[in-house]
Amino acid sequence: MHRIVTCLLVFALAACPTLGYEFSDAVVHSAPDEKGVEAGLKLMDYLGASSKWEPDDKMMELFTFLTDSFKEFNFDRVYESRHLMDRPDGTRGLTFAGIYSDDTFSLNVLDRGEPTPELSTIGSFIADFSLEKNKNPVRGKTSFLASLEFNAATETLSHENIVRLLTGFLRVLDPANLQELANEAGEDLDRYDAIDNFREAFPRFMGYLDRYFTFESISQIRARKNIPYNHFSMTWGYKERELGKEFPRIADFLEDLEGITQVSGNGVSMDGDLLYTFSLAPRPKAFTFEVFTREGKVLPVVSFGSAGAPVFERAFSMEDLTEYSFRNNISIQSNVKGLHFDTPHVKSTTRYSDSETDMLLYAGLNQTGRTSISGLAFHIIPVWIIDLFIPGNMEEITNSFSTVLERGNRGKGAYMEVAWDTSEPGKYKYRWHGEAEFLDNYYVRFGMRVISDAMRADERTVEEMRRLGRTALEKLRQDLLAMKEKTA
Repeated sequence: MHRIVTCLLVFALAACPTLGYEFSDAVVHSAPDEKGVEAGLKLMDYLGASSKWEPDDKMMELFTFLTDSFKEFNFDRVYESRHLMDRPDGTRGLTFAGIYSDDTFSLNVLDRGEPTPELSTIGSFIADFSLEKNKNPVRGKTSFLASLEFNAATETLSHENIVRLLTGFLRVLDPANLQELANEAGEDLDRYDAIDNFREAFPRFMGYLDRYFTFESISQIRARKNIPYNHFSMTWGYKERELGKEFPRIADFLEDLEGITQVSGNGVSMDGDLLYTFSLAPRPKAFTFEVFTREGKVLPVVSFGSAGAPVFERAFSMEDLTEYSFRNNISIQSNVKGLHFDTPHVKSTTRYSDSETDMLLYAGLNQTGRTSISGLAFHIIPVWIIDLFIPGNMEEITNSFSTVLERGNRGKGAYMEVAWDTSEPGKYKYRWHGEAEFLDNYYVRFGMRVISDAMRADERTVEEMRRLGRTALEKLRQDLLAMKEKTA
């Protein structure tokens, strides 16, 4: 019976009017007046210039100091350092100014009283970081409230471009449209990989990435009440041998990460419907993402998998959203130096609002869940022996750290906001703001240092990542230039 329904569905889709909407079309339509390619090229020019920026000695000294301090989670060292300045509100902080002009990028620290430069060119930004010492946290004896704000000029680029692009991508994945693309490629619908159409849109970019990484998508076309929809999943992985030949340090870094951390989660609407699922693990497929979709819309479902039942009446287009909220559920398992950390219930809430003049996206931590710890430290020392030499125990210290994250920051917990001010045409402004409170003691710093040492890439590995990223960006820019010529 299932085969008969599938055959009828494929026949019905094949008989639909020709759509042939491709990923290249989604790019073109990602900006008003079909100027999406031009918008993409403008962004590529900025990213290319900023990726080539090299810090001077003074800036390198500051970055090295901050990196080493945060690697050890030593907020007190940063707070007391000469790099931060006292502020009237009792905090200590510093402000960066990044200016993009004439295809060059510069970054400086503003001295006390120095005027803030005008943000007039795309990518120019002001970043402000501050720390406040708290001697009466909800747990422990000392904590630090950290705040980071980032304001940037984006000219004509905004969240609207992102929303348009994502909506276009989902439109490509519509069952009837995929049938047309499969027909054009001379393939059966059930064997067609939508990533192949992305490769056609960006042959240089994907050709370069395909050397070192694997990309695969599966479109399971189903029907409920004779309405077709797509259960779409995408996986990403890496080719260890090929990556190791050109970027050996990246390959070694990814191999070292194997088994250290696995993250999985989902998004749930306020009605209780599932919106997406994802998993992240070093092996064998580094990243997996699933979503149900139809007609360019996100399609909520009762559950994922073969029993997934779509809720058509609650499907939504991201382009049409003005208000939307959903919950995020995350599970984290880590294996650090033989110790197993299991945090199964991390919950947060995301709220999105959009109007003609501004957009605000808020994400806040609601629940960190309790972390259980087992295993042998350095594959030798059991947890109970470590507990003999520290006040309390490892689980208590870990969960106190999480509790401060969840309930601290004057009751606001850890959160972030992304905003776009689009009130002035051609002078759009982007803002990112984040706050969190971190418990500070020797045992927390020691534990975070062990985790950081296990997961942090060294400078030469980071340089390989930059080299890979710069080449990929240049390939993407070349593809956009070719796309511009075709659409001219």
